[in-house]
Amino acid sequence: MAKRKKLVIKLPREDTSPAIVIDYAKAVYSGMSTNAATFPAPPVSMESLKKAIDDAEAAKVPEADRSANTDLELEKQIGVIYSMMGQLSIYVLFVANNDRYIGGLSGFEFNKEETTSHTPSVFSAKFVSPGPNPGTAIVRIEERAGNAFFLVQVQIEGKWVIIDGFNELLFTVEGLPPGQSILRIYGKKGKKKSPAVEIVVRAS
Repeated sequence: MAKRKKLVIKLPREDTSPAIVIDYAKAVYSGMSTNAATFPAPPVSMESLKKAIDDAEAAKVPEADRSANTDLELEKQIGVIYSMMGQLSIYVLFVANNDRYIGGLSGFEFNKEETTSHTPSVFSAKFVSPGPNPGTAIVRIEERAGNAFFLVQVQIEGKWVIIDGFNELLFTVEGLPPGQSILRIYGKKGKKKSPAVEIVVRAS
């Protein structure tokens, strides 16, 4: 069974250019303002965030006019934005409660949506009874073990031949010779295949 990856907000790194930080903050302002009903009580008001964005933009000066003082002022305003977004990010994660869609409404950026899933492994199979029609037998998979699909082979004249495939855990195999047969069953998930399980069945 797949497991959802924990939602994590990705803020701009501290060495990111001021322009990128400002653009990020604008996206958060737009998202949280547009979806105020979803985020009704942020710890930082959108008016305060907008003012911080405007102050940071005002602190930007042309390259020719830069000085130690202007750089210090811009750094100060960017620090204010970082502080506000840090508080807002905690609030958004609380409201989203690991729901990626809800979180995405805020304008924040998140970690990639990935899952960890079980690799197909050895399962168990059991012959239940002869099937309802001639040449059939009912088989039950006792444990899926991460497999999404099961391929069934039967041994005919010393050779293994694929005769059917199922995604159910209880299925009826058809096309069997009369009497007793050996089945070999593989589990599959995507391109991965589990070790085979062999069982003896008796067809109708």
